[in-house]
Amino acid sequence: MPDGFMQLQNKARKEAHCTTHELHALNLRLQDALNDCMVLTYQVLDGLVTMVLQRMGLLHKLTDNMALLDKLCAFAGVVRDSVTKYVRPKCTEEGPLAIVEGRHPLLECMEGIDFRPNDTYLADYSSFYIISGPNMSGKSTYLRQVALIVIMAQMGCFVPAKFASIRMVDRLFTRIGAGDSIESNSSSFMVEMQETAYIVNNATPRSLVIIDELGRATSTADGVGIAWAVSEHLISLACPTLFATHFARLEELATLYPNCKLWHFNVDVDSNQLHFTWCLRPGAKTAAHYGLKLAPMVRRTPRSLLSCRSQVLGSTPPRTPSHLVNAFTRDPTVELLPSC
Repeated sequence: MPDGFMQLQNKARKEAHCTTHELHALNLRLQDALNDCMVLTYQVLDGLVTMVLQRMGLLHKLTDNMALLDKLCAFAGVVRDSVTKYVRPKCTEEGPLAIVEGRHPLLECMEGIDFRPNDTYLADYSSFYIISGPNMSGKSTYLRQVALIVIMAQMGCFVPAKFASIRMVDRLFTRIGAGDSIESNSSSFMVEMQETAYIVNNATPRSLVIIDELGRATSTADGVGIAWAVSEHLISLACPTLFATHFARLEELATLYPNCKLWHFNVDVDSNQLHFTWCLRPGAKTAAHYGLKLAPMVRRTPRSLLSCRSQVLGSTPPRTPSHLVNAFTRDPTVELLPSC
């Protein structure tokens, strides 16, 4: 080893390094400087954290104000960029839910869609809407439209309508769509009953309930019975409800309860074809066998299926409403609802 050099050996790696006494001293000083730097850094950070903790309340208020400002800017941007008119809703505690020419805030923004506005009026003497109409006539869109307008109003946003008076709701319940749950080993009918039972057990006169085709996941007779029982409960509760259904039997509820009103989405029938107007009209009126009239509108439907549908319809004995009522009054399926 030359004079002025020293050997450093790493036993773990079985390596040997050579350096000078001067470089070794500089390395030791550098390591000490790094240690001092880390100590000073931790001291500064500790002081900074202490100062921030003392002002944490102010920072929380600042964060809340920035979030509120961001929300208001987003609301203003929606109203500014909308091609149609938005209005400031009148929010009340006891008044009715009144919407004049309400629109779906998302669908009306899509190109190529001629969206038709519709009215809504839910009050103590008209708290339950039974909405009928063929498939694709606009029932589900209308239900979602009303729910979105109520949510937007309670958020403090302008709403897509000509006029809106919104009564504040404590909860908004929805039973829309159909699907099973493999994770919980629940069929479509069981999922439907679980969600419906939750609505029945928790809805209040200050809630808003949206139900779309309750009872579709089981037989017609059982579905009518369950839908009838749930409807009677919500009607007696005077809970504002929009109830879309294909069961014509439920229309008789309007003759039994004055706060139950019938509405339908008007469809024009021409040459055995359906022409949708997407307009909500009072009363119960619908096209007969609208499912069969709608089938030819589906692309690539085999003609053999279309011809077979008429033959099956002609050979099937009609089931009158009395058959359905007698079926569900004797059937124990309705008793499943409270236990789900």
